[in-house]
Amino acid sequence: MELTTNQTLITGAYGFLGSYIRRAFEQSHVPYLTLGQSDLNDIQINLAKDEPELDNRQIERVVHAAGLAHHIPKGRNGAQKFYDVNLEGTENLLFSLVPIADQLKQFIYISTVAVYGRLYGEMVNENAPLQGKSPYAQSKMYAEEQVIKWCVQYNVPGLILRLPVVAGRNAPQRIRDIINGIERGRYLRIGDGKARKSMILAEDLALHILKWQGRQGIYNLTDGYHPSLFEIESYIAKQLNLDLPRSMPDWQARILSGIGDLVPGFKMHSRLYQSITSEMTFDDSKARKQLDWKPRRVIDVDWM
Repeated sequence: MELTTNQTLITGAYGFLGSYIRRAFEQSHVPYLTLGQSDLNDIQINLAKDEPELDNRQIERVVHAAGLAHHIPKGRNGAQKFYDVNLEGTENLLFSLVPIADQLKQFIYISTVAVYGRLYGEMVNENAPLQGKSPYAQSKMYAEEQVIKWCVQYNVPGLILRLPVVAGRNAPQRIRDIINGIERGRYLRIGDGKARKSMILAEDLALHILKWQGRQGIYNLTDGYHPSLFEIESYIAKQLNLDLPRSMPDWQARILSGIGDLVPGFKMHSRLYQSITSEMTFDDSKARKQLDWKPRRVIDVDWM
């Protein structure tokens, strides 16, 4: 790819979300440079282990989308991987950007609403305390801190985007599990499925990033509608041309979750029950006012 003086460096450009961002830049004919582990990247490197050499690169903007999210840690090594990829990887990238910091006009960090550490809540905004306890949430929290400190030190506008569940083709694990369950006839709705959950379209995020040059701050992003689980399940079933999934009575799910608390390895447990049946929505009004964030409703768009 030809070097230009206004390239955007995209990390994780061949991952789920990064692919949407990369295609948006490509389709808009905005010059970009990719960095990641795949040999498809312009700069092939594992950020969790190494620092890239960017001294002579003509980069003015960075979109850091590389990270580990949709993965269930197994043991101490599994948990450590989140810190290696999300925190150490971010620190390695930031360190490598120091020699060219004076030419950078923006650093965008793709974060997550998991940093709030909430299993339930309604319209949680950016002022809520960060109480994430999982390795994923904590690794993103600490990475956010490093990004903020670095951007202040080197006077680079930093934009941190906290995302809920992201919908798109080849959707990540949480959505993929629902799709696979409905497709195989093994999915059971709990109760009436009225609990609302914040979501966002990967394509909407990618298209808006193109317009957010030089912006800074911390923002939640959602589709603004927050579909219920029933609406999400209905959407997926319709796209698959299948009947709606069966429903498990709420009382039965509560009993099973109690059993799961006592039996290791049992699929249902109280934490999962609470997560499924409780409202969990986030307030993106700040982004709508300050970033002109205008998303579409996830259930109105064909993203499967």
